[in-house]
Amino acid sequence: MIGFTANRFMENSTLQINILNPNTNTTNVSLLSDLHYPFFEYDYQIDPEYFKTITIPSMLAVNESVKCAKGILINSDHPIIVYGSNRQSGYMDDSMDDFLGIPQRALGKQYFVVTGLKRPQILVVGLARNTFVNITLKTNGIVSYQGNTYQSGQKIEEMLNEYETINIESTEIDVDLTGTKVRSTQPVSVYSGSKYSGSSYLTEQIPSTISLGIHHVTVANDGILYYNSTIVAACKDISVNITCSDGSGKFVVLPRSGSFLRMSPSKATCIISTTKPVLVAMEMHSIAQDTSMTIVQPMTRFLGDLMFLVPFITNHVHLVVVSYCYTSLSLDNVTLRTVNIDGDPNICIGRTSISGGVHVISSSEDIFFISGYLCGATDYNSIAFPLVPYLENRQHEQHRKQCQETTEWTSSVTRNRMTTSTHSVKIGSTVQETTEQTSTSLPVVSGIITTDIPRHNHSGSSCRCVCSSGHKNVNSSLTKLRKKLSIPHNMTNRHFRSLTSAGDDRSSSKMLGIAGSLVIGVVVFTIVILDSDQLVWIVRKIKRISCKIHTG
Repeated sequence: MIGFTANRFMENSTLQINILNPNTNTTNVSLLSDLHYPFFEYDYQIDPEYFKTITIPSMLAVNESVKCAKGILINSDHPIIVYGSNRQSGYMDDSMDDFLGIPQRALGKQYFVVTGLKRPQILVVGLARNTFVNITLKTNGIVSYQGNTYQSGQKIEEMLNEYETINIESTEIDVDLTGTKVRSTQPVSVYSGSKYSGSSYLTEQIPSTISLGIHHVTVANDGILYYNSTIVAACKDISVNITCSDGSGKFVVLPRSGSFLRMSPSKATCIISTTKPVLVAMEMHSIAQDTSMTIVQPMTRFLGDLMFLVPFITNHVHLVVVSYCYTSLSLDNVTLRTVNIDGDPNICIGRTSISGGVHVISSSEDIFFISGYLCGATDYNSIAFPLVPYLENRQHEQHRKQCQETTEWTSSVTRNRMTTSTHSVKIGSTVQETTEQTSTSLPVVSGIITTDIPRHNHSGSSCRCVCSSGHKNVNSSLTKLRKKLSIPHNMTNRHFRSLTSAGDDRSSSKMLGIAGSLVIGVVVFTIVILDSDQLVWIVRKIKRISCKIHTG
């Protein structure tokens, strides 16, 4: 189930869904909207390792702070990768952005959002009937919904059915909704961004807290001037250690879930290590293009080849890949050049320009770890979205144990049927929230305990760096993980695919096969005809010899 937030102007907006079939067989896909809104139903067949671009009615984008039914259900008989696109044209300042869709199996019941600073938006889409949704606002301004105004700390509570959506938007300038918490009794899909952030429309589908991680790397691509990274806590009391390639760094304690840190503008590569799951986003700025935003995925375990799609509408696309250095990567069967990150010899990054279409990243290992994103532009307008499709993995169980407040809230709501309890808080109080006392003597700034690490200072005595799991244990952990997850080479999907041929029912392929058969048959027939006299002589000679033997 996906949804679209509104672009800067509703007119001349084009909504598109790109569906990639990464399988070796044809996949059947259907799209369905709500019966009570502009109903449509599309059915498609997508060829193996190919994609389909579908344009949907622009009126399905959710505009203003309202509750309506504009969700879009996508069903398929095999796993697919979905990309959403909202592009606006016809104005002096066009605007566009894309997002990577998250499948229903990877959705959850708790989210923390990150937004832009101008006209931020949060969209929640229901997947099932009688889904109770609780949105706890974190903002420095005023937010409107269904004609009512809300301040930071207040709650918006609704019940959603399948296809129904909640859109929350602020029309004020320089308002931020980053850190707002979305909770529900059943899985929902959540989108956030802004209508107008740095002259650009921004949107991303937000992963739930069960899909977040503790090890992130932020990397600038070659086409940007600088980037800002935002780190949002999914739990309370999270220690964050940041080390960057320019020698700078920061140690931060995020005391509460929803607390966040915005890093200073930089182009350096930074490693973000945390004790509990966090959401990390990058907002990229350039002279030649407008602003773009992407979710920074944690290092993700992947099995087999990684297939992804680059939209054809973009002229210049940069691919950024992060992986562990023991893995050799190739892009479309060509070795992908990677370099080490200063400060961590175990992590390598790769940057390259790439064309539109379907591409494949392969690894020297059957199972490897990877993160990254794509950033492209058409003239002045830019887009960005994560590289790796969202998949379930075993790390989620560990994260849920570290964030127990989610399950406690869910069981309480189920018993009490969402008893309403809202309260008012002064504007900006969340930004300057007080924190619980800790044993550390570090200074507290805006609810965050932080200390800066001086640039180019690598002295062990002068660096107050608290790392619960240092780099010394990385190699041993990876060795144990490789042994535990290793699979025989002849039992992998890659090996099976190398022994089988994909079916092709296209008329052009059938005609080509028939023509090839005819050519081969004519050649063989011609050779036989040319040697027919010799064959007849051989047959007669055999007959004479057989007759002599019989009479003799």
